[in-house]
Amino acid sequence: MPKHRFERSEPTHDWQELRTLLTDPTQRTYEIIRPVILGWTTPRERAAETGMPQRTVYHKANLFDQAGMASLLPPSPPPAVPKYARFRDFLLYGERNLAGEKVHINVSQETLAVEYDEQTLAKYSVEWQPDDEHLLRVGNPRLYDHSYQSSQLDLWPQDALEWFVIIKAVPYGSRPRRKRSTRILVIQSPLWTEEA
Repeated sequence: MPKHRFERSEPTHDWQELRTLLTDPTQRTYEIIRPVILGWTTPRERAAETGMPQRTVYHKANLFDQAGMASLLPPSPPPAVPKYARFRDFLLYGERNLAGEKVHINVSQETLAVEYDEQTLAKYSVEWQPDDEHLLRVGNPRLYDHSYQSSQLDLWPQDALEWFVIIKAVPYGSRPRRKRSTRILVIQSPLWTEEA
């Protein structure tokens, strides 16, 4: 008959026995540092028992003293950041599921469309500067349904956070030139002249 996970067993401090019972890395780390935290053993002795480097045992025990159980958990991943297509001095949202992909931007006199594989992802209204070469404003975003939408559920409701579909970017431009260091050449005139 297979052994049940929650059968009663004798308590042990022997690492070789404990190691076989632990499957979660967080719990394994905790069991390694627990005797050190409780003052039953030193980091050097625990390192020799477990095979973990002494510095690591010492470091993890110190982190546990400072932050508690949170120090054992992996850091939470940052929320997914939407990726933007850059057009001139504007960052325009297309679709987060296509992050890193090249999209097509079609510009007409009054609209700008972000497209991928002949499907429109988003359209924006544009206003041109008097020179008809530079954009003055981009606005009125319209996001379209398409087959590339992410299947990942949103972490927060859409109305719970401020989300920018259009971002004014730092304009492209030439880098400021470094000034050349000017060299001053000084020639000392003779202090006295030879008179014959």
